[in-house]
Amino acid sequence: MHEGFGVTYMQGEDSICSPIEGLFFHYTLERTDWIETGIMAGGYAFNQKNWEAHEAATPEALDAPEPVRTKYFGRDVVPVLALDVGIHLIRKDNWSLKLNNFFTPVIFNHSIAWEYRF
Repeated sequence: MHEGFGVTYMQGEDSICSPIEGLFFHYTLERTDWIETGIMAGGYAFNQKNWEAHEAATPEALDAPEPVRTKYFGRDVVPVLALDVGIHLIRKDNWSLKLNNFFTPVIFNHSIAWEYRF
């Protein structure tokens, strides 16, 4: 974070336990000592073939979900624009351990993050 702007690099797994990797840009609208709210934009890349395999394994009576996606430099990417609410669990002068919460109309994401402030 610097002057209200921040960048997050993320690695993890999506809802079908398939690897994902992404980059998000944040702008903080309001900050207290322990809570920050703002907006976040970015996206994460995933392997579409894993979702096709998941769909093939899903019983026909169920509708298998499929992520909203776009192509970016040949990779399948889920674009994200969200409300960002960060709760500092441990806060020091220039770093924090915090709970990140992203809220969109269709996806909620919660993660633990280490933050470094310049």
